[in-house]
Amino acid sequence: MVSKADHIRWSFAGSLSIDDIDDEVSAFIEAWGEAPALIVIDNLIDINGDEGEEFSALRSTCRTLKHMARTLDSCVLVLHHTSEAVESKPCPPRKAIHGKVAQLPALILTVSVAPGAMLVAPVKNRHGPADASGQTAYWLKFDASTMTLTDPE
Repeated sequence: MVSKADHIRWSFAGSLSIDDIDDEVSAFIEAWGEAPALIVIDNLIDINGDEGEEFSALRSTCRTLKHMARTLDSCVLVLHHTSEAVESKPCPPRKAIHGKVAQLPALILTVSVAPGAMLVAPVKNRHGPADASGQTAYWLKFDASTMTLTDPE
């Protein structure tokens, strides 16, 4: 099964900065002659910012990643936490996003898990339908043992 993902390049650096991400992308471009189509960052809060205050650092990081996406013509997918104190119906609403970073991304999806399913709600979408409440969710079949998502039957 791992051979099905041999096109994926991984970086498991313990502590990340924007410069580290830029170095990884530059190395990818050097090796493959083009920018990656998809860059996944897990987790926004784990990127070391230079701003000092946490929320300022998060916003600054989001601005830099947005610029990176545009410059490289790559999709930059950034995972981030929502507050457990805000009720999910069925997915967390936009107001549950930590750090007030919801202004910059073009698309924000919140997720929740139910037995055998993952629910995905577009709480912000500049180019299509969205529901900031998290109540409009799309159901995907989810096998947690293999982390596989498929369309429902």
